[in-house]
Amino acid sequence: MWHFGVDTFTEYTGKEFEVTFGNGISDLYRIYTKRMMDGRNRVRSERQEYPRQAYADALLRKLYPDGRLADC
Repeated sequence: MWHFGVDTFTEYTGKEFEVTFGNGISDLYRIYTKRMMDGRNRVRSERQEYPRQAYADALLRKLYPDGRLADC
């Protein structure tokens, strides 16, 4: 399993929340409030993947999805 996520740049001051949903096969998506080390809250969007294959194969598939280096 690995996580790909991004945090907002601005502070979130609303009520804390968490929303989780899956695609029914191998991925899980979450959007939630995350308390940062400075004590402020940010909204985080995260995708958890369970590639179900050898680590090296999964990593190569992620980096080279169509035979060329992915544009991140």
